[in-house]
Amino acid sequence: MAGLRRPEDFDVWKLAWELKRRVFAFTGTAPASTDRRFCDDTRRAARSAPDLISEGYYRYNPREFHRFLNDAKASLGEVRNQLLHARDEHLITEQEFEVMFNLADRAIGAANGLQAYLRRCPQKFIPPKRPPRRPPNPERRT
Repeated sequence: MAGLRRPEDFDVWKLAWELKRRVFAFTGTAPASTDRRFCDDTRRAARSAPDLISEGYYRYNPREFHRFLNDAKASLGEVRNQLLHARDEHLITEQEFEVMFNLADRAIGAANGLQAYLRRCPQKFIPPKRPPRRPPNPERRT
């Protein structure tokens, strides 16, 4: 992971972010925009994937990052399912569906690859040691 200093540097985050952008554009136009519940559910799931990737990264712990990637994959899976609903209900063009469905699949694949890497990392992040506490001053006034 050398050179990856921010969550935005990871392919999985980039793919999830692009999917979120496309979902927001798609749900902001008719006919999809007429179904408020569908729009809210789809946007929430699409927004949560890059958020979870970022949150996991900033835990600075491979095991926790792995767990947050599982949650991000679940959100990406939910977006995939919502896209299937949209196609069945004729809320999305076939071309839009293919592009976004492919993005979701690629993001899930990238998350799987990153998780495989994280499983090979040391299991615990070891924070730097703090300096020892100073003993209390015996001459301190009370």
